[in-house]
Amino acid sequence: MSDVWTSVKETNKVRLFNSLSLGVAGIICISTAFVPAENQVVCALLITLLQGTIGFNAGGFNRAAVIVARQHAHLLLTCFGLIVTFVTLVQPFIVQIVVPDHTWNQWFYLLIGHGLVLFTANLVFCATVKAKPAAFTLKSAAPAQS
Repeated sequence: MSDVWTSVKETNKVRLFNSLSLGVAGIICISTAFVPAENQVVCALLITLLQGTIGFNAGGFNRAAVIVARQHAHLLLTCFGLIVTFVTLVQPFIVQIVVPDHTWNQWFYLLIGHGLVLFTANLVFCATVKAKPAAFTLKSAAPAQS
């Protein structure tokens, strides 16, 4: 969708998609904290929606990384993959530390904290993103010597 939308600058497109990903996910996460524990269906729907909105990151920070790094994008995307893998492995331990008894009050603080991190990360991204190739990607290769 981002590729065919040519009337908008790349910087604004990555801001929009990142906001749909992290900003909306942060708001949904914080909203979920205020749903009573008895409304399990609503909580499940909100968490499902939260996970779905994260998918917009392909047009947000992932796309920005490809634009900035150009021919070196594979390195950045590999780093992203390693970070996601590390977080996936560490996340259960963090949850166990923050929510040891699995009470709703403990989950409330976890959801609020997670939502604030997502929303703040989006604000920082939107304020600092530049969807232009980095200077080191524009240098031409040295001519071959015979």
